[in-house]
Amino acid sequence: MSLYKLLTSLALSCLLLNCSKPEEFTFDELPRPVITQVVRAGEPLDQRILTGTIQATEAVPLAFEVTGKIDRVTVNLGDAFAQGDLLAQLEQTNFDLTVKQRKGMLLEAKARLTRAESDFHRKSDLVKEQAVSRAAFEAAEAEFEAARQAVEVAAASLALAQQHFEDTLLLAPYDGVVTGRLIEPSQQVSAGAPALAIQNVAGLEVSVAVPENLLHRIQLGSRHKVRFPVQKKRGILAVITEIGERAQAKTTFPVTLLLDSQPEFLKPGMTAEVILELPPEKPGAPAGTFPIPLTALRADAQQGQQVFLFEPQPGRVSLRSVRVAALNGTQAYISQGLHDGDVVVVKGVHFLHDGMRARLVGSSPAWYPN
Repeated sequence: MSLYKLLTSLALSCLLLNCSKPEEFTFDELPRPVITQVVRAGEPLDQRILTGTIQATEAVPLAFEVTGKIDRVTVNLGDAFAQGDLLAQLEQTNFDLTVKQRKGMLLEAKARLTRAESDFHRKSDLVKEQAVSRAAFEAAEAEFEAARQAVEVAAASLALAQQHFEDTLLLAPYDGVVTGRLIEPSQQVSAGAPALAIQNVAGLEVSVAVPENLLHRIQLGSRHKVRFPVQKKRGILAVITEIGERAQAKTTFPVTLLLDSQPEFLKPGMTAEVILELPPEKPGAPAGTFPIPLTALRADAQQGQQVFLFEPQPGRVSLRSVRVAALNGTQAYISQGLHDGDVVVVKGVHFLHDGMRARLVGSSPAWYPN
């Protein structure tokens, strides 16, 4: 009876274990991550990344047009303002007194002109009747002309005094923020001396130094991507608005790009990376070819060239022979073996073999069936 139980137990164990050896796994069955590129006909763009600085489209120092003593300053560093706002003011007492004096001089000149005009017209009638001498008439005429010119001078002098009075007010030329305050109340300032530094809030641009060997490959109006170290996931398109005509230090030329948008996190003075997409230095790829990186090629035993194509289903790479029509820098132009839309592995091809399991870099390592 005990022998029967023993045989029964062995039989059940065999059924549970399926009486088979455990499946053996190999390392190659784990999908290898790969970097790929979709094949497209045409010439590739050459990318260059240059570091630049964000700046306001308008940033200027403001100064008074007249000399005087500061009466008040209405803004501090970092304050925002609107166009036409009062930013600072000079003491106006002396300027107001000058305006009043010039008004008095104009009134006197006008009174003199009235008398001279009346005397001129009276003697003009009398000279016709020979009641006054010709010399007396000419003297009246000269006095009238002098009085008329005196009125013009007095009016111009008054207008200048009024302009100087208005120049005691430093007004905002546009909406912006204060980036520098160089004056304080009771300080004596000269005409033209910087008082405040301001910049507008209407737009931001990037200033970058472009090496002389790349200058002939960029164009005004071309658009390029700009990214920012403070927020690397965020990229903004920008258009080239200025290309300098004179080299700066180390034979670089200043180039300015206007940003399409202005996110709140961007501030003038921050660092920006400009990704210049340039046309090939040697244009004219053979017709009907497909450009791929040189790193995608692998030599075969007969010194021919091969590439690995990635197939998402079933998640494998396959080897394919290709014919290289031309080379250009880091690019190879393929005339045979590739088709538009093929997905080519572009890095690490020497670690792959035909039929090897693979997955795209960044995707989860799924288990692909045979």
